[in-house]
Amino acid sequence: MASKNSLKEPQKLTPSEVTRMFSGMTPLQRTRYYNKCMTNPYTPPANVNLLMQYRAQNADLFLSEDQMPGSRKSKGSWVAERGFSGGWRNRSNGRVYTSSGYSYDNNGRYYDPSGNEAGGWHDGGPDPEEYGFVYGDDFVKGKRSAPFQGSGRTRRQRKPIDQPRSSLELVETLKGLNNPVRGRRYLDSIIQNESSNPETVANAKKLIAGGTPLVATDEQMAGWTPKARSGSGRRIFSRRPVDEPRSAEDIAGLMGRLRSNVARTRYFDKVVGNPDSNPQTVDNLMAYRNANQHMFASDEEAQAAPRGTGRRASFWKSKEEFDGMSPRKKYFFVGAVNRNSRSKNTAYGLRVITDPETTPDDREAMTQVVRENPLLFFRRAKSGKGRGQ
Repeated sequence: MASKNSLKEPQKLTPSEVTRMFSGMTPLQRTRYYNKCMTNPYTPPANVNLLMQYRAQNADLFLSEDQMPGSRKSKGSWVAERGFSGGWRNRSNGRVYTSSGYSYDNNGRYYDPSGNEAGGWHDGGPDPEEYGFVYGDDFVKGKRSAPFQGSGRTRRQRKPIDQPRSSLELVETLKGLNNPVRGRRYLDSIIQNESSNPETVANAKKLIAGGTPLVATDEQMAGWTPKARSGSGRRIFSRRPVDEPRSAEDIAGLMGRLRSNVARTRYFDKVVGNPDSNPQTVDNLMAYRNANQHMFASDEEAQAAPRGTGRRASFWKSKEEFDGMSPRKKYFFVGAVNRNSRSKNTAYGLRVITDPETTPDDREAMTQVVRENPLLFFRRAKSGKGRGQ
């Protein structure tokens, strides 16, 4: 399974080829190659057995899961036929590992690949020459003159809420928010906080009353009431009520954002058929359709077109297929569908398949689930030489 071969059609390996191939690799390269082979649904079972046997006999030549490196800026991703692309993960021993196999803990102490202290310090933060560092209330430009004691994160300290903020300071904050609704909510939170400085509260009220475009008006806030989306963990804003009129410009903008003629026809039927729709909205929508017939599908095409399905529905099996699964295969399949994360699914599947203590039945069931449902575990491979390969 050399790198020059397609991962969709890997060659079968012999014991001598495995030994020769791994002898020219570093521990990091061996571990990455091993993981990619284990997570590739096209890897021949004979290759899987050879690789597992070699690793079991030469465990000291591979990195453990905690020693695998990654970028702290991304949690990485698993790509179909290519394996894990990297990513920082929490470590059980509290350390972060670099690409060389060296690691550093929360206090910045360096350790070699064997876990012995190697001397030196690493703060895990930004470039000191570019950003500087915070010592108490001071922002110091340049490198530290002493070992850094802390979590490795550097930031400016916030100004206490009971200290006064001028109108200029508030305006700078509003520019950073770059959203009138967020700006209004920020000023409202200052006014409603009993601990806020009176001068800051007065300046916030002046900005709201002054009509600055950085702050939403009462009318704008009434149409953008925040509410929680169930299960998403995100905050979104509610849609405009259906009885509010939509202008011709609103209709044209919405029609341009819809992705297909079928979607425009279904939206048209829904609005026109709703007795609560605003009459002005209906008139503008009908006028737009009469002027742009080429952007709408016929009623027959809209009815015949398939409707989109959710993630669970796209991966779920029929009753006959599900009943034909073994109990362990059902367990792994249901867990993968409900987990709703490809990277978590692949990390879990890799642990089950490669763990020496896993029973043969569990390993076989997990392997079948991965190979029969690759999109539950891998992103689709993208063409080109950019990210996502």
